[in-house]
This record gives sequence, C-alpha cells and structure tokens, in this order.
Amino acid sequence: MEQKPEAKLKMATPTNDIESDSLQVHVALSRERHEEISNRFDRVDARMEKMEAQMEKGFDKVQKIILWTAGTMFFTMLTMYVSTMFGPAIIQTLG
Repeated sequence: MEQKPEAKLKMATPTNDIESDSLQVHVALSRERHEEISNRFDRVDARMEKMEAQMEKGFDKVQKIILWTAGTMFFTMLTMYVSTMFGPAIIQTLG
C-alpha cells in the first residue's frame, strides 16, 4: 500500500523534529518555502503572459484571414452580379 505524499514528505525530512522544537528554525524554513513558492508563481505568471501574447498574435492572424476571405467573396459575388445583370446587354450592343 502506497503512502500519501504528505506522509512521505514528513518521513523524508529530518528537519521536522528540529523545526517543531525551534521557532527560529521554523521561521527560517518557512521563509525559504515562501520564497520558493513565490518564485514558482512568478515563473508561472511569466509563462501565462507569454502564452497570452502568442494567443493574441494567433487571433490577429485569424481575424486578418477572415476579413480577407470576406472581402474576396464580396467582390467575387459583386462581379458575378454585375456580369449577370449587365453581361447580356453588353453582348447585344457589341454584337
């Protein structure tokens, strides 16, 4: 049967006895733990900001593609409409 991670951590660290006996040791270890946690949060925050910037660039590209496609479709349909409406009249006047 496997033990919980907390139980493994308590058995693996011999400082628990010293830490529980001395407030100064406890405060020093707590400060180190806090700094490590803070550093990890800073790294995660930087990574999230980088990912957000990449997503914004991706959305900008998608938006440009959609607008370009819509413009192309509009002008294609406009050309088809104009050639359908005025094409026979132009052919009659030329022929």
